[in-house]
Amino acid sequence: MHPEMSPVWEKAREVNELTEGIGDIAINLLTREWKKGNKMPGLKRLRKLKSHSGMHLITRSGDRLIKKDTKVQLDTDGIAQGYSVDKLGAWLEQKGIQNYVIEL
Repeated sequence: MHPEMSPVWEKAREVNELTEGIGDIAINLLTREWKKGNKMPGLKRLRKLKSHSGMHLITRSGDRLIKKDTKVQLDTDGIAQGYSVDKLGAWLEQKGIQNYVIEL
């Protein structure tokens, strides 16, 4: 795992626990299915994809993430943007800039 991914993973794990799964980033199979069509996927299809989704299917060992299910995929779009904004904000403040707006 890239060193910049480590704090993102830890924050994602924390959010996932606090939201009881609503903040789960291991849902890329579901997100892709939803985005590819104009209609909601069928219940049977959603159940199949959900069985291969969820952070409970991934464990961390040192600097590695290990999948318990090879089909599980991460969707870090939302949390990675927040992390990037935090990093950019910290950099700007380190340069003495206190008033800023960051848009990604």
